[in-house]
Amino acid sequence: MLAGLLLALCVAMPAYVAAAEVELQAYTATYSVKGRGISLGTAEISLQPFEDMWRWRMTTEANAFVSLFTDEEPFSETIFTWNSDGLRLQNIHIGDENGDKGAETADFDWVGGEVDMVRKRKRRQAQLVDEVYDLQSVHLRAAMMQAKREDETSFQLYYKGKLRDSKLVYLGSESLWIGERKIDARVYEHSIVNSDKALKYYYEAARPLVPVLIENRKSGKSHSELRLQSVDGQP
Repeated sequence: MLAGLLLALCVAMPAYVAAAEVELQAYTATYSVKGRGISLGTAEISLQPFEDMWRWRMTTEANAFVSLFTDEEPFSETIFTWNSDGLRLQNIHIGDENGDKGAETADFDWVGGEVDMVRKRKRRQAQLVDEVYDLQSVHLRAAMMQAKREDETSFQLYYKGKLRDSKLVYLGSESLWIGERKIDARVYEHSIVNSDKALKYYYEAARPLVPVLIENRKSGKSHSELRLQSVDGQP
């Protein structure tokens, strides 16, 4: 009986420790957006309490030149819980502020162990076995790696209407300029199985949930980047 209790505690401990080590703090950050070296506009990433949960939200706004060719204002919203059970995604919504006809959604039923996903009007279900992240909550996974001093971790990722295997690797530190400030950033590379997409995330150790730079690469070439301009709500 005692052995069974100890085993149960050992199984439950990693999620509890991770939740205790990474404290969520609300913030709103603005970024410049560039594609192949050309300025495209601005983006905003925010982490805020939402009812009794949390919400990560990203919005983008084209600059004057780009807005001549499109009126789209894409957004991505991730609602989740973070407690002794670890991360539990509840809902993902990706769409356009000016019209939601082609919205992408994912609804997570952790009691039933299933996720219902809709992308490009096609519906798909999948079984939930373990924690699932997306391209916003992955910042939380990187913060957990820093807290636990991990160099590599693998996990399931919601990406383009499917659950995919992915890997996050700590590459070390790198100095870079953010505005007029030179910082030493922790650098992580995120790869996704069966995708030529690879992302690099840069964080300050003191603010592990706020990326200072995000690089989106395809086939090893820099495709686009988000670079921090300002942040409110974090010390």
